[in-house]
Amino acid sequence: MVRAQWMAARDQRDDALALLLETVRRARSVGASDIEAEAAILAGHLAIESRDLATAGRMLAVARAWSPGYYRTQALAQAVQAAETGGNGLN
Repeated sequence: MVRAQWMAARDQRDDALALLLETVRRARSVGASDIEAEAAILAGHLAIESRDLATAGRMLAVARAWSPGYYRTQALAQAVQAAETGGNGLN
């Protein structure tokens, strides 16, 4: 996840998103739901920046399955909603 954040900061968003999606898959396969959710939250925000609302929505569902009340899950939900309604979705 740190490498993906580093890549995103260097404007390599597509590669960062791909790395985060792989992290979500790997975390799910080993049952690390907290890491799965954190990676999904990061991936969701990157997907919004790329205007990939389908991926952002899927990542929101992953995060909500882990903890719908978690403040970072709620922030992603607000960002997805804003992007879907024409806002920029970035917080």
